[in-house]
Amino acid sequence: MALASWTIYTFATLLLWGLWGFFSALAEQRLARKTTFAWHCIAIAVCAAFGVPFVGLQLPRDQAGLLILGGAGYAQGVMWMVDAIAAGGPVGVVVTIASMYPMVIVGLNWLVLSRVPTLKQAGGVAAALASLLCFMQSSDEGSDTPAGRSRSTRSSRFRWMGLCMFALLGYAVWMFATELCVLLPTPLPLTSTVQGTRLIWSAIGCSAVCVIHRPSLTSNRDSHSDHILTPSQDTHPACQQLLGVDSQKWSPETERSAYVDRRGVLSAVAMGLGMACGSVTFLMAVKAAPPTDDDPVCVISGMYGGITTLLMRVVLKEQLTYLRYCGIVLALVAGSLLA
Repeated sequence: MALASWTIYTFATLLLWGLWGFFSALAEQRLARKTTFAWHCIAIAVCAAFGVPFVGLQLPRDQAGLLILGGAGYAQGVMWMVDAIAAGGPVGVVVTIASMYPMVIVGLNWLVLSRVPTLKQAGGVAAALASLLCFMQSSDEGSDTPAGRSRSTRSSRFRWMGLCMFALLGYAVWMFATELCVLLPTPLPLTSTVQGTRLIWSAIGCSAVCVIHRPSLTSNRDSHSDHILTPSQDTHPACQQLLGVDSQKWSPETERSAYVDRRGVLSAVAMGLGMACGSVTFLMAVKAAPPTDDDPVCVISGMYGGITTLLMRVVLKEQLTYLRYCGIVLALVAGSLLA
């Protein structure tokens, strides 16, 4: 029996967004945080430019303004997420926390649109809060921290957790602005490609934030950083080649090059492509799903934090404590209830 097209698009979205989180870690280990952000934005902008001839830019001004605001929220969320990883946060945990933005949207729907949360959504918020308590555990004992990465202290833990919450808020602004665009009345009927047009306007907002920050495109990772993600000795040779390391010991001298790290740039570009292509497949999944129920698309695609965690465990040997694994499971449950 052949799989329905919406199922294929949904799992493609799940994989692409999971790779988005994974490549953010690979880029952050080699490039300065703002450089990672800049190359990621360039990849998104290029994808948007290619899409303009197919879907156009025609959209009511109020919708365009909201989408630019939403794209800016997404961009700033990415900045905070990368900062959280750089501050020592486990990548799987950081991406999973940032993916719990639906609980903020439930609150915004209540406050702005007067939509009272359902019992199912209330359960999702409760599960999300419980997962945050698991992530805020006071000890990293029992975790297999990758070589070269220091374990979280109490102060650094609160720092990266706080940055994760800011990232979550940025993504919530992005999705809520998109939701408002769907609800706004329009003077004229919209084209069938309007969803693609909305993605392009969001990309414009993302690019605007990048321009405002004026990041360098050639800054490598600080050679004195305590949180460089390097593979452990039992990492598969093919994975080591992907990460750009060899059998020699990593030394600060290797990061003092006057040239930008090419593998870091490729990882940042792959990060942007993962988000752009994942957004397209998500829209294709929603369009192909049964018109009466597209919840499975949102539930499955929203579990990308689990894919990132799995990739980090397999490739970089990032092992979490049992309590934090429980937190990830609770976050996935929360996502399924909030969708």
